Amino acid sequence: MNKEQKKEYHKNYYLKNKDRLFKLNKEYHLKNRDEITEYKKEYRLKNKEIISKKDKEYYNKNKNKLLKGMKEYHLENRDKRLKGMKEYRLNNKDKISKRSKEYVLNNITKIKKYRKEYHLKNRDKILEKVKKYTFKNKDKIKEYRIKNKERISKRNIRWKIKNKNKIKDYNLKNKKRMDEWRKQYYLNNPQVRSKANHLRRAREKLKIGNITTRQIKQIYDRDTVCVYCSSNEYLSLDHIIALAKEDGNSTFYNYVVACGTCNCKKGIKDVFIFCEEQGIEVPDIVNELLALQELNKQTLLFDLQ
Repeated sequence: MNKEQKKEYHKNYYLKNKDRLFKLNKEYHLKNRDEITEYKKEYRLKNKEIISKKDKEYYNKNKNKLLKGMKEYHLENRDKRLKGMKEYRLNNKDKISKRSKEYVLNNITKIKKYRKEYHLKNRDKILEKVKKYTFKNKDKIKEYRIKNKERISKRNIRWKIKNKNKIKDYNLKNKKRMDEWRKQYYLNNPQVRSKANHLRRAREKLKIGNITTRQIKQIYDRDTVCVYCSSNEYLSLDHIIALAKEDGNSTFYNYVVACGTCNCKKGIKDVFIFCEEQGIEVPDIVNELLALQELNKQTLLFDLQ
């Protein structure tokens, strides 16, 4: 028997006894599973370079065929594959996280380089994907941000400290663009600018200032019109007790909504004197807030004692 005859004989024998051989092979593997895995590991470690070289050669030769086969298999067994992957991840959660962490630590420069290159090549594609995802999962993103508010803020602060010079350079390069963005942002979110201005003024006067954007919004929702003349034009925040005075502060209980004219007329005057001059009664909301301020003062003094 020559080589070709032997090959044909083996092929015929395999085709005739395919099921029996497969069954025997399966039984043997089940019985000697640990031994086989150990032997495979040892063999791979010993012949790592040879195996990788052979795999590469085979892949380069049969690239199109392999990719086609993989695509077909994935399309046919999509649900089965996804189910298997989910099960594996659930069962091997710690193992996967450990392995991924190790890989990241060992290949951090390689990963960073690849990410940069990929982002530069596929910038528009990534932005489109992000836009689509954010539009679809608005509520999901909102919930996540509310749950992880402190974590996100800490992460942002850390990033800003690390990339201080980078941010400066970007702002200088894109000055016009940033100015336009700020203008638009302040127009859409007037309470943010209002908060910044009021806190700055409180710092300058060395007064207490802890007003937040949410509180400013609450004040505007509470006082929909000017509390003194009921006008709805040129509305702004007014200090009940002016900052220039001794008890003046920039806290939630010292603010009401007033129109531009009333705010200018009042200035640093006492609220009771101003209302008497205008010939109006002191608004109920003003009295309520002054009473709450007094109550807060008393509780603070009690705590200090």
